[in-house]
Amino acid sequence: MSFLVWRAVRNKLPTNEKLATFGVEPVKCFCCIQQGWDDVDHIFIQGHFAAHIWKFFSSTMGVTFQQTPLSNYLLSWSDIQGKNEAHKTLIQTLPIVVCWNLWKNRCSAKYGNKKSSISRVKFMVLKDILHMLNTAFLYIQWPLKWPEVVDIIESCKHDVKVTSVIWKTPPRNRYKLNTDSSALHNPGKIGGGGILRDEHGDIIYAFTIPLGEGTNNQAEVQAASYGLKWCIQHGYNNIILEVDSELLTRWLLQTSIPPWRIQRFVQELQNLVNQCEFFQCFHTYREANSTTDFLSKQSHRQDIIQHYYNHNQLPNAARGSYILKKMGVQSLRRKKLKRIKKPP
Repeated sequence: MSFLVWRAVRNKLPTNEKLATFGVEPVKCFCCIQQGWDDVDHIFIQGHFAAHIWKFFSSTMGVTFQQTPLSNYLLSWSDIQGKNEAHKTLIQTLPIVVCWNLWKNRCSAKYGNKKSSISRVKFMVLKDILHMLNTAFLYIQWPLKWPEVVDIIESCKHDVKVTSVIWKTPPRNRYKLNTDSSALHNPGKIGGGGILRDEHGDIIYAFTIPLGEGTNNQAEVQAASYGLKWCIQHGYNNIILEVDSELLTRWLLQTSIPPWRIQRFVQELQNLVNQCEFFQCFHTYREANSTTDFLSKQSHRQDIIQHYYNHNQLPNAARGSYILKKMGVQSLRRKKLKRIKKPP
């Protein structure tokens, strides 16, 4: 189906308009009562038959039908904001299914001695859409009428998974370094932040560092490198690094290869890791890493590195987060799942 739309947009279908370039005499279309020339735009959007089909399905989706070139009209569907996974899937699929069935109707009328039928095309479009929905979202009972299908899809809600998240202190004689990055754009202006804490959760050192221009992944690596370098220089060699970037964790554990643009930064970080007497790297949820998140965002307001040695020196937002983490206050992580549910 998608390949058909690709060919239609690029005018690569064997319509009479196309065949006329080889000397075949052009004829009228086979789909409409008010016949027009058998070209791509007439078959798929500008003909009387195609316009009726599009109006029927697009009106319930909130898309205004316009007899523009097919490529322009298909682009207008990309402006619709999906309310859930099923709605997004329908927005992406419906234009393709409509084009597919319009083409089948045209070919059946021209080559199969069948009459062009609006009701048949409507039925086949709905049948294909229901087949897709029943395959992708089989736990929902879908109705057989188009307006009811759209009503249910728009009212469906995502399941939400709620997880309790808490920052944990490191074991005895170990120090936990949390780092994070912030990027105004990707790529764009980047910065980092970090905090080193002991087994009691007390702050030893925290920093905010502007990093110039780059990507968010580069900032993650550089923030961790700066924090680890400070630890080694000041005699803290038993480090547990905690970050909310799964990519950085995989790179340090060497289970994944970093992009070549930041391999140099990752190698510098790996060299620092090798200087530690004890080192572990763990991934943590963003909610448990909120103190460094506030510190990294503070970097965009600074031109030089900022150093903090007690909680009173921390910026207000970071100080509040630090105190809550030290007290053991839990954070709730809400994650929207792909699974949707029909409202009661």
